[in-house]
Amino acid sequence: LRDVVTIRANSSGEHLHRRGYRQAIAKAPLRETLAAGVLRLVEWTPERPLVDPLCGSGTFVIEAALRACRRAPGENRHFGFERWPGADPDLLRRLRAEALARLRPPPAPLEGSDRDEGAVGAATANAERAGVAGAVRFERRAISAATPPDQAAAGLLLTNPPWGRRVGEERRLRDLYARLGRLPRTTFAGWDLAFLCPSERLARQVDPATERIARISSGGVQVGVWLLPAP
Repeated sequence: LRDVVTIRANSSGEHLHRRGYRQAIAKAPLRETLAAGVLRLVEWTPERPLVDPLCGSGTFVIEAALRACRRAPGENRHFGFERWPGADPDLLRRLRAEALARLRPPPAPLEGSDRDEGAVGAATANAERAGVAGAVRFERRAISAATPPDQAAAGLLLTNPPWGRRVGEERRLRDLYARLGRLPRTTFAGWDLAFLCPSERLARQVDPATERIARISSGGVQVGVWLLPAP
């Protein structure tokens, strides 16, 4: 024995990446903090419209809304340190009140769509729990029918399409990625397109000019963050 003792105190309780709103999930959900980080990587700002045409449970759109509305991450959750003997409940209440005083409506449209009715329902429920239901819009719509928000300036298409990790799936996804690549050349002319994908072959189906701007880890998988700027 080395007579060494390590004492640790859990000040958070629940993991910090769990914002508390994502109770309804679709297939292969994206971690909330990862979505927030990708928004930074692609240099999105709240003044730009954002559309996710394959929104799943809505994580990209909701994280964009939290930032655009200036909602503090985890504002509706409790932390382990709140039960510590030295915690100051009056200070915590004051800090929460200050955070609420900073709220604002989003300066630009934030929308998501998905062909799966269950995914749209999950996204809508998650937005309600996150406190941004009035700041976002979710619709059931196939990617081929995706359209920009009414009278919106050119913005950012941001999505996390299926990855096709199983044998044979990647081949079946080529058409989906090609349809994604057609959006900024047609109905979303002038918009930038950013997406997540671990496969360079699939990413090039979107457009040969697509550029990988970063690599991230999601669920133990190395994933590229790809960007196709508007011409």
